[in-house]
Amino acid sequence: MAVAPSSETPGLKIEPGGVKPVTITATHSTASALNTSPEVKRFVETHDLAADAEHAIQLVKKLFPPASGIALAVREITEDGFESLVIKVTAPLTPETATERYFQFLSEWGTSPAKARERMCLKVIVA
Repeated sequence: MAVAPSSETPGLKIEPGGVKPVTITATHSTASALNTSPEVKRFVETHDLAADAEHAIQLVKKLFPPASGIALAVREITEDGFESLVIKVTAPLTPETATERYFQFLSEWGTSPAKARERMCLKVIVA
């Protein structure tokens, strides 16, 4: 089930799958996940997002347990080539629970720097 955020929260969304990302398993630290994919590493370094990505991943781990997968990928999100770091989480939740936790994520994520909110987005897959 796809749930669109309000227009006041650009860059964050819940939608069906489709990303072929670098997966973070329980045995990986966030830092090693950020260094796994050259594309993700380049993007994070170029946009100075390491601390913000760490924060977002920790929020995802806190709000979407037990996630069966957390993944990172760089994707174009607009027709003019604007890229975003996509954090994709797959969790065995009902659509209602996923939506509730998504809005909790937005509430906590809203205090992050503008550069992070503009360059990162969340995808939640209900499994």
